[in-house]
Amino acid sequence: MKMEEITYHTTINTDVGMINSEAMIDDIVIGSVSGCPHVGLVSLSVSPQYHRRGIGERLMKEYIFMVKTRTKCRKVVLTTDSTNIAAISLYKKLGFDIQKSCDVEDDCLGDTICTLHI
Repeated sequence: MKMEEITYHTTINTDVGMINSEAMIDDIVIGSVSGCPHVGLVSLSVSPQYHRRGIGERLMKEYIFMVKTRTKCRKVVLTTDSTNIAAISLYKKLGFDIQKSCDVEDDCLGDTICTLHI
């Protein structure tokens, strides 16, 4: 069985302050993280068939590195659902502080705030 080679590519749009990293096999995106550090918006996704392979962790580490070295921001803030145990475990592993922010009925993006001071 041939192992698929995963490549990673990061871009920064300085006009809007957006950082985007992608994990790809051939020309197919299998995972990505994007965010605007000054706004605190971060989105992480990995195709389900590629979960549990360290792709999300590598993408987040790249994002954090870029925020730390290319911006004046000194924290990364994101939200997730408290039921997303895999994501919360990853964020804890990366050093994020995790706290419950609101009830799901409060119409927020996620009920758990994750903050990393860098």
